Amino acid sequence: MAVTSSLPAGPNAGALRQLMQYSFRPEKYFKENQINFGNTFTGEFKGFGKFVFLSDPDAIHDVFHGDPKFLLSGEGNDFLKQSLGNNSLLVLEGEEHARQRKPLMEPFDGSNVLPHAAVIKDATCEQMNTWRSGKIIRLEDEFREITLQVILRTVFGLRTKRQLAPLSAKLQKVLKLGTNPNVFMASLIPDNLKSLTVWRSYNKRIKEIDEDIYALIDERRKDPDAKLRKDALSLLIKFTREDGTPLSDEELRDQLYTLLMAGHDTTAVALAWAFEQILLKQSITDNILTDIDTKYMESGSSINFRSHFPYLESTIYESLRFRPVVPFVARKLKVSFEAGGIEYPAGVHLAPCAMLTHTRNDLFPKADKFIPHRFLEQKPDPNSWLPFGGGRRKCIGTQLALFEMKVVIATILQRSKLELVNKPSTHFARRGFLLAPPNRLKVKVKEVSAWI
Repeated sequence: MAVTSSLPAGPNAGALRQLMQYSFRPEKYFKENQINFGNTFTGEFKGFGKFVFLSDPDAIHDVFHGDPKFLLSGEGNDFLKQSLGNNSLLVLEGEEHARQRKPLMEPFDGSNVLPHAAVIKDATCEQMNTWRSGKIIRLEDEFREITLQVILRTVFGLRTKRQLAPLSAKLQKVLKLGTNPNVFMASLIPDNLKSLTVWRSYNKRIKEIDEDIYALIDERRKDPDAKLRKDALSLLIKFTREDGTPLSDEELRDQLYTLLMAGHDTTAVALAWAFEQILLKQSITDNILTDIDTKYMESGSSINFRSHFPYLESTIYESLRFRPVVPFVARKLKVSFEAGGIEYPAGVHLAPCAMLTHTRNDLFPKADKFIPHRFLEQKPDPNSWLPFGGGRRKCIGTQLALFEMKVVIATILQRSKLELVNKPSTHFARRGFLLAPPNRLKVKVKEVSAWI
């Protein structure tokens, strides 16, 4: 029998102050409230409402597997419609979300992700070819360029630099604006005043990108070889609903733009966090290289990234636990709902929270330590390891992101020696909706021998 409860205790600070605390010092916001109120607490953000932050695996399971008609995710993302469009997976609910999600499953399932190994490796090597021994670089920015090239090739099927360059240049400008740490403050700006802010430039650049996207859609519809291609755009164009109708150009645009925005920056930031820990201890680098060298000896030729790399993969899992890129996901309750044996009232957001769950010692012994071995013997529990959300709305690009991280890390460690310039910080920097290393991970290139 569920226990009907008032909302869990939480900070007394006003909603605006809490929003600012979360926006600029997210790790401090969660750590202090976890100490003061425990592993479940209630917060309130101006313009967004009340959130019950959850870290109990049973409660998280209930939220992830609850009826989507009553646990709304898209409604809380309404502010994204201005850029992502009305058909974006991030703003749709219920049956319409399921219908739009279905055609996107195929391009990002395991079998269709594996053939992208060469694309990911090539993009990594192309970027490494710009590195020079003795040069200091910011790895987060380097990864952002790599992941952008990967997403353009895998989503749009663009292959040559001539095809890639125009859209890449426009996207870089939009994405730079999108990493503004004040992005959460946009919800407080009246619509009639947004044209006076940075969002005017942001919307202008989105319209420029739209012109290119619609041109690519038109070109691909006319391409006689499109049916043989495996990029997301081609697969989406081939998709038809149960009644035989294809997706409209507007639906295609919104999903493609969502994939670009969600699938590029997140992986870049995740790679930066991973390298911060990998470069901190030589033993981690050595173990990864041993993992890779073993596969070389087994195959007798170039490395096959379809292979299982136990230590490298466990290092990636641990990095995503240790430094979550997205701090929480949320479902707004349309009706009262029971999670973890407690009934919560309609109107609040239930928020499975990685920044709380991943730091629990009862779930992850010595949670404040980076221990790749913890995932060698068992896969992460989907109700306590939350980098990609979960349930029906789990990130559709999960397999591509994990595979991309594996290929990029292996390629860079094989062909370069890097050294951290700064000691790791416990501080998280805001990059739009994401949490990233505060100095964009400055490293010194000691050696590099990239080639294609």
